Amino acid sequence: MPQAFLVDNSGLMWIGGDAEGIYTIDPKLNFQSFHFEKDFAADLLKNFYGISAYDFFNWKEQYGVLPSSYFLRSVVGKNKNWIALNRIVSYYDTSIGKMFRLPELPKFNNKNFAPIKGISLYDESPVVIDDFNNIYLFRNEKWELVFSSDRFKINIKPTNIYFDHKTKILWVITESHGIVKVNFSTKKIDYIKNNTKDLPVNHLISLVPDPENDDILWIGSNDGLIQYNKNTNKVKIFSGKEGFPDNVIYSILPDQSGNLWMGTNKGLLKFNPKTYKIRIFTRSHGLENVEFNRFHQLMLPNGKLAFGGAKSYVIFNPEDIKKDHFSPPTAITQITLNNEQINLAERNLNPVNQIKELSVDYFENTVSISFAALQYNQPQQIQYRYRLKGYQDEWIFAGNNTEAVFTKLPPGKYVFEVNATNTTGNWSSLIKSLTIKVTPPWWKTWLAIIVYLIILIGGIFWLIRFRINQEIIKNSILLKQKEAQELRRLDKIKTKFFANIAHEFRTPLALIIGPAEQLKSAESEEEKEKLFGMINKNTNSLIQLTDQLIDVAKLEAGVLKPVFVWGDIVPVVLNIIKAFSETALDKGILLNLESPEKAEFLFSINTLDRILYNLISNSIKFCENGDTITVKVNKEINGLSIQVIWLSLLPKI
Repeated sequence: MPQAFLVDNSGLMWIGGDAEGIYTIDPKLNFQSFHFEKDFAADLLKNFYGISAYDFFNWKEQYGVLPSSYFLRSVVGKNKNWIALNRIVSYYDTSIGKMFRLPELPKFNNKNFAPIKGISLYDESPVVIDDFNNIYLFRNEKWELVFSSDRFKINIKPTNIYFDHKTKILWVITESHGIVKVNFSTKKIDYIKNNTKDLPVNHLISLVPDPENDDILWIGSNDGLIQYNKNTNKVKIFSGKEGFPDNVIYSILPDQSGNLWMGTNKGLLKFNPKTYKIRIFTRSHGLENVEFNRFHQLMLPNGKLAFGGAKSYVIFNPEDIKKDHFSPPTAITQITLNNEQINLAERNLNPVNQIKELSVDYFENTVSISFAALQYNQPQQIQYRYRLKGYQDEWIFAGNNTEAVFTKLPPGKYVFEVNATNTTGNWSSLIKSLTIKVTPPWWKTWLAIIVYLIILIGGIFWLIRFRINQEIIKNSILLKQKEAQELRRLDKIKTKFFANIAHEFRTPLALIIGPAEQLKSAESEEEKEKLFGMINKNTNSLIQLTDQLIDVAKLEAGVLKPVFVWGDIVPVVLNIIKAFSETALDKGILLNLESPEKAEFLFSINTLDRILYNLISNSIKFCENGDTITVKVNKEINGLSIQVIWLSLLPKI
């Protein structure tokens, strides 16, 4: 006896018994399972159509022949459910609720057993194919043989058919020869087999057209559900890789909403041909049998679908199998760090599902989080996805896995999020989140980083100072080397200078000694005066050389400053030239002056005297007998130019 009753937020009913525990009832599922009284076809025809498979369809059990259910074929037309069994076709008129039977197919080769293997509709008239590969069309109240078996190259062993009203092509699926296209207009027959690369498998079991797309056929096989495009011959297979419970598709029936219901080896499958979404129903959904059989499928008069297995069958209304709209919350059930469950008491934490933020040390950075959706009617149907924002921002699809593992998380702040679907695969709007902070080691803290930066900046500053000091020392050494080179150069210049000065001193001294010796033997006053004049002139030259030495000393000391006067420069130049007239005359050198009559400028007499004296002296020194030295004074726009020109009359060798 029930003692307690509860309906949770997902709509699941919980019933507590007196001594038998707790039961759950899911009102969104309404599957009815029945054990066979005879077999699938016989039971359904008797219980829902009110006819006998044996009397109505002349079915007789024969040795070595499978039960009638394996030869049951059906198709739904406008207000009519067509059923074919043995060699008889009948239809149930849903508008009046009555069953009608058509004449039996004609006998062929006097063989008793050649059942119908496929049925379809040609303008609401049935078209069938039998076990001998004969194709019949019911027209004008009788069966017409449209294609006889001899039109086929081989025994194709058909399993079902579909007639395309637009193209007038009959599509035949077979046990071992793939697809056969029979064109009613051109009478042409084409074979589409596995060896043509247009079909992945030749053994085909069930066939239905797409509820909305006329170009698509859905074919059940041992390798999965095949989507076949009639125009392009392209195929797509849906099997275990796409989430199907099994690759074997025994039977297919469409519902009024455009979904395909399929019987497999591991449950009942609901498939949306548009979105490719699937929903799997097993024993946990109320199915007594999950292993279905080929051709055990039938649309019932009340719009319900029936699928049969080895010992039982299930009946349901697809509209009663309601979609789950519940958004289940997700709870965190366990957290482990480095494969050890966290101790909530030691960390002073709330119960694991109430933790909002978890802080872990850097050496505890392998984190495992277990979770579960709080929906209890079909937990095996729930799928999960998770992500760790800041580490993996994209959702990771986990399927039925309820654990997320993150290995060696680097220090930082992350947000773990987990989301679950409901039993029909819709993602919940409720997302569970947990903030995880992985603290860095002390050598990676901000204080340590600041210290590293200070040390780095100090090191760079020291290196720059060191390089600057190195450059200063290097430049100091180079400067001293240049100074030493300059001193050596100056010493050479001084040596040369003093050698030249000594030579310059020697010339006037020699010019003084010569007349002095001649003065001893001079008798006339005129000759003496002349010699005294020469001695006086060269003595003045010697004094000038001495003044030049003094000027050099003043120049080095930086105290030599010229004294400028305004006057006529021509007489000054003439006096300097006269000082060399005797010397030039003795060497046979012609000394001339070319200048204007008057040239008044601001000039330094001493400086001019020294410069011009040196130029003329050097010219006389290197001149030969007969050479000419000309001193030119020219007025320029911006001043005055004085040139000492040496013209040699002898050819150079």
